[in-house]
This record gives sequence, structure tokens and C-alpha cells, in this order.
Amino acid sequence: MAITKEYLDSIRFDIAKQKYYNANKVDTRLNELKQEVLELLEENERLRKACDDVSSAKDEIGVAVINAQARAKSAVEEAEAEAAELIKRAKDEAEAITADAKVEADKILADAKFQASILLEHAKDSASKYAPVSDEGKTSDGFSLRQLEAIDRINKQLDELNVTHATQIFRLKQALMTMATEK
Repeated sequence: MAITKEYLDSIRFDIAKQKYYNANKVDTRLNELKQEVLELLEENERLRKACDDVSSAKDEIGVAVINAQARAKSAVEEAEAEAAELIKRAKDEAEAITADAKVEADKILADAKFQASILLEHAKDSASKYAPVSDEGKTSDGFSLRQLEAIDRINKQLDELNVTHATQIFRLKQALMTMATEK
């Protein structure tokens, strides 16, 4: 039986002989009240203990959350630093490769121009030796020296155009690589 307002209101002691209460009935009611109060005290103690446990668990969870947040922040900072270092190394390597490729391209171009000029001189010498020039200024092949020089100039312009296009393509590739590393 739980102690409620109704229960307390229902307690009545019958008056026995001349305004005296029946002692057995009063003792019974008091024992019931005592039992209910003891049960309430036990329940109160259980609830206090549960409240303390919840409070303790709450503190532990708070500490765990703070630690997890600190670890997560540290991990993110480390990852960002590592990513920045990787991007820097990639850019440095790309710049080194670009510089090496440019030096190599310049060297190849210079060699090609040198060999082309040697071949042209050789061709002019051969043409003048083996292909006599007619009265009209033409070789036996049908080309004049002016035409051979024009062909030479066109070849040089084509070489320069090829180098320009190759350089532009290389720069485009480099820009794309830079954009990819930045993302």
C-alpha cells in the first residue's frame, strides 16, 4: 500500500470506551505507516544512487566527448599539414621537371637548328657543284637559289612554330596539373 493523500485521509481510529482509541488498531495503523515510510526511504536511496550514477556517467561522457573533439581537431590539423606538404612537394617537383624539360627542349632545338644549318649549307654546296645554274638562275632540279633560301626560311618558321606549340601544350599540362593538386 503506497502512502498517498487518499491513504492518509482514510486513516481513522475508532473511539473505544469513553474517548479512548483501540490500541491494537492504532498499533496496526502505525505499523503500516512505518512499513510504508521504510519502503519510501529505500526507494529514495535507490533514486539518489541512480541520480549519482547518471551524474557520474554524464561527467565521464563529457570528458570523453572533449577528448574525442581534441583528437579529431588534432587529426584534421595533421592531415591539413601533410596535404600542404604534399602539394608543396608536387609543385616543386613539377617546377623542376618543367625546368629540366625546357632546358632539354632548348638543347634539342639548338641541336636541330645547328644540324639544319649544316645540312642546308651542304645542300647549297652540293647544288652549286652538281646542279649548274642555267641562264635563268635555276638549278637542274628546277629550283633557284632564292627558292632554296625561301624553303629554308619556311622550314625555320615551321620549326619555331612547332616549338611554340609544344611549349604552349607543356604549359597547359602544367596548369592542369597545378589545378589538380590544388583541389
